[in-house]
Amino acid sequence: MNKIRPPVIVTTVVKDEGWMMPAFLENASSYSDHIIVFDESTGLDDTRSYYKRYPKVIPFFNDGEPIRYDIKRNFTFNKARELFPGPKLIVPLDGDEILSANLKDSDEWDQVLSSQPGTLIHLQWVNLWHEHTRYKVDCPGQYGNYNRTLWMDDDTSQIPDVGEKGFHMVYTPLTAQKEIWLKDIVCLHYQFCNWNRMESKHRYYRAHEKAHIRKLSDLAIWRIYGHFQSTEAPINESERKWFADINDYSIEEKAKSSFQITYYDLLVLDYIREFGVELFEYQDIWRAPWPEIVRVAKNLKKIPEDFEFRFPSKKIQKKLWELYLRETIDLDLIRNVERKVFRKGFNYNPRPLSKVLWEKFEKLKALKSPL
Repeated sequence: MNKIRPPVIVTTVVKDEGWMMPAFLENASSYSDHIIVFDESTGLDDTRSYYKRYPKVIPFFNDGEPIRYDIKRNFTFNKARELFPGPKLIVPLDGDEILSANLKDSDEWDQVLSSQPGTLIHLQWVNLWHEHTRYKVDCPGQYGNYNRTLWMDDDTSQIPDVGEKGFHMVYTPLTAQKEIWLKDIVCLHYQFCNWNRMESKHRYYRAHEKAHIRKLSDLAIWRIYGHFQSTEAPINESERKWFADINDYSIEEKAKSSFQITYYDLLVLDYIREFGVELFEYQDIWRAPWPEIVRVAKNLKKIPEDFEFRFPSKKIQKKLWELYLRETIDLDLIRNVERKVFRKGFNYNPRPLSKVLWEKFEKLKALKSPL
């Protein structure tokens, strides 16, 4: 007697992801039964125009005050349980991620769908680099860190509090009865295929760390959010099996034509208005075309007309600071010394989740895991 396949529920939280939505929804529709979307888009792009084209989408909208990210994530997770009780595979993704197209042809997918409730499934996170035909390897994994997880739901396990609420978190429970580590199916991360938006997002991350979390030093923030500037990690050619024929190129083309201002830019401007430029003067957020961003934001009535933007004052020590950080980005010895000498300044996320998962994977290999 064949075992009944559990429903597959994709969950995602999006905000102005129009450049990626057609490919995301096309991909998710190919293997899932339902797609739960929590949308908090601002109207800066065409994100919401795509949902009606895909009958599996179950959208929820928030047009009021922004909700903390971990709360939105938990909402989609709990909504999957509420709407589809019993065993189900929950696939939590960000709007700039899709599962590789070889999924349905892979024996691993059968293994995933036949796994028992309470199973945590780990996928490698492939950072596509500028275009889908290549990816950057910045970790010891085969393709990327085991930084994404799927969850065969047991209807009881809860998502733990990890890192800073509303900023860094996990998407699935971690108290698994069993764990599976996939090698063939991967999660494709398209963030770096939209370079302007990626830089805008990282400017926001840096500003948010300074304005609201206030745990990391300027040095630590530079090191954590400047990783993409490294030239040390190798660039490899992507596997053709990861991609379907449809939308392979449309993502990059849509990214190039995407709107020049992002809601991340607006958030940074709000922080500058609230806290002043001095709080952020040693952060790498000033290379953006801010006068043009401010002009467009005023035309869209996203910021007050009387807001006067100014850059921080030019100081020789800031130029020396930036020169030191850029020239030493790939010098592991220097970075290790920094962490030891300025330990408190780095005391925020000393053992990131990806490192913990990689260590667990290494232990499983040592125990002669089936995979």
